[in-house]
Amino acid sequence: MKRTLAFWALAQPIWWAPIAPNAACQTPQIQSGRTGKPWSVEGTVTAGKQPVSGVKVWCQGPCSDQGVLTDENGNYTLKGATASRLRIGGEKDGYSDAGARTVSVRPGNRVEQIDLVMHKEAVVSGHVLDPNGDGLEGTEVVIYEKVYKQGNPALAPRGTARTNDLGEYRIAGLGAGRYVLVTSPKLLQVRKLTRISANREGKRKPGFGMARKMYYPNVDSTEAASTIEVQSGQSIEGIDVRFRNETTFCVSGRSPGGDSTLSVREVSDGGGVPIGAGPVKADEAFELCGLPKGQYKLMVWTSGGSEVSAIRKYTSFSRTEFPVVDRDVEVGTLPIVPPSPLSGTVAVSASFAPPPIPAGLSVGFEPPEDRSIMVGRETYYTSVGSSGSFTLQSAFDGVYRLRVFGLPAGYYIKQFTQGGRDVKFGGVRPKAGPVSILLGCDGGKVDGQVKNKDGLPVPEAMVALLPKEASAGAEVLSQSADQDGRFSFFTDLPPGDYFATAFSGLTEGEQQSLTFLRANLQGAVEITVAPMASKQVVLALP
Repeated sequence: MKRTLAFWALAQPIWWAPIAPNAACQTPQIQSGRTGKPWSVEGTVTAGKQPVSGVKVWCQGPCSDQGVLTDENGNYTLKGATASRLRIGGEKDGYSDAGARTVSVRPGNRVEQIDLVMHKEAVVSGHVLDPNGDGLEGTEVVIYEKVYKQGNPALAPRGTARTNDLGEYRIAGLGAGRYVLVTSPKLLQVRKLTRISANREGKRKPGFGMARKMYYPNVDSTEAASTIEVQSGQSIEGIDVRFRNETTFCVSGRSPGGDSTLSVREVSDGGGVPIGAGPVKADEAFELCGLPKGQYKLMVWTSGGSEVSAIRKYTSFSRTEFPVVDRDVEVGTLPIVPPSPLSGTVAVSASFAPPPIPAGLSVGFEPPEDRSIMVGRETYYTSVGSSGSFTLQSAFDGVYRLRVFGLPAGYYIKQFTQGGRDVKFGGVRPKAGPVSILLGCDGGKVDGQVKNKDGLPVPEAMVALLPKEASAGAEVLSQSADQDGRFSFFTDLPPGDYFATAFSGLTEGEQQSLTFLRANLQGAVEITVAPMASKQVVLALP
């Protein structure tokens, strides 16, 4: 995938517009949010330069309809009346999803030629084989795309399939990209322990079988896996994966009080997909066999036991890590760790009388990777009251990452502490005490436009602002330019020095990688964002 690094063109002057403090302690609101005369966004969806009918064109933003279908000529129209920046994309069976576009709209606008391009779906197929070379039926195969998440290389699932009686699989609906394919043996099942199995002297004979998930081509780690390069509309066959047998062992223990659900995952996998799972009755001894050598985490969710509901209420959650080296492992009675409330306060720092807490703020905490899906009634988001206080009523043990939503223009997170410890770029633990969020309200605003060498706007270029003194864990401010190549940063932008740059053709999330940005600053320039001031720049892509 081609990518281009932008350089900053100074053909137009850079200028400052100081903003006088006001009662709201913020820079003037941009025009987003105004309501008035209806606007419309129109365009055509094509594939191979031919119009495509029946495409669902979706809208993220204040559209009257969140999805419309293209007509027989591939045309669509979205309508609304509120000024905003929209994200628009398209999807249809048999095609890879159209690349999303960013569109700015204002009341009374008629925005035309927001065209979307789709491609015939790409297909990856092959076989999953046992150690003897025979096809395996009912094996799940997952294909992941190489992306970036929170600035780090990551894998995002893009398709899944199960093998037929011949061990064949077929994954369709793929777009152009770089993929990794993985298949897992059948999920190991937790069972009731009916005999003594501590085996501290290694008396029990180890097992032997297909125990570890395999990546194409027949390797057991993402680092060793081969990348599958897929082009639009391409059909790639013969992506076969063959399992191998390994010596395996068992882990045993006892459930805490209350019926429990157990899950065992590999630590090296980031705690992602379980390799073993199952229910265990209260105070019941259990075992799970079939684990090869490695480091594992055992997670247990305990339910109340008496509640009758479509969604079971979990009353505790805990993790236990253990290694498997050369014998079975006994983990003892699993701990009971109930959820706990996580409270905190939001305050605003100002050089004069502190202004009121902005209305509409909410606070959320992203859960650990091994709990990316909520369980039971765990809560991760809550609104902030007019006094600045908030409480997450029920959060299980883990390290969470802070998010603040609804910041007005000019506001940013200045400080975030828990128990006197700076956790702005680190992690929050529910049991570590109340948290304190201090907002700054003297943030600046950076507006600009991306142009090519001929001075024409570059739509959907990725623009990034990298703090000059960015520390580990810091997030890069980034956004996609709109249909006219324009961009605007006006929230979560502290005063300070920044590197400003733009790109095209990046891998998803790559603009958040500090390592990538620091290695590609040749064409960037330093800009200073002054308190409560606006700055306009023009950015050029060659």
